Amino acid sequence: MAAPCTIRPATEPDLVSVLTIERRAFTDPWSLSSLRTMLEDTFLVAVTGAEVLGYVIARHAWDTGEILNVAVEPDSRGRGIAKALVDGAIQLLETAGVATVFLEVRASNVEALRLYDGMGFAEVGRRERYYSNPVDDALVLARQSGESRDVRPVDKPL
Repeated sequence: MAAPCTIRPATEPDLVSVLTIERRAFTDPWSLSSLRTMLEDTFLVAVTGAEVLGYVIARHAWDTGEILNVAVEPDSRGRGIAKALVDGAIQLLETAGVATVFLEVRASNVEALRLYDGMGFAEVGRRERYYSNPVDDALVLARQSGESRDVRPVDKPL
């Protein structure tokens, strides 16, 4: 199902809503100042009217991109918003010349793993006990740009 919202670059006025979503979604949320510093990177929000429903933050260096954070307001989940946000970030990263996009996800986050698998991401590594509150492993996932989705495990953690 397509997201019933608009995906656009985040602005300073969006940060209060983004911070609220961040605090509802994560046990170790980013601070307002950390979010503010990311406005110069790939930082997209999903909005309906003036309401921010979710966001994605990504960055890149040379031909490698990383999705740092994705969250959707709990009441708006299951509507395709996270997929639309991640798709938007990937499009911007690929336009900037990124060949591979990486992300980390809690090993226990079945919904996110299902989403990323459906988007062509594959596990390339594991960081044991990476997350706290609660303790959980991080799975490192990667996706190749373009039509090739042939991602191979790396020899060492990223």
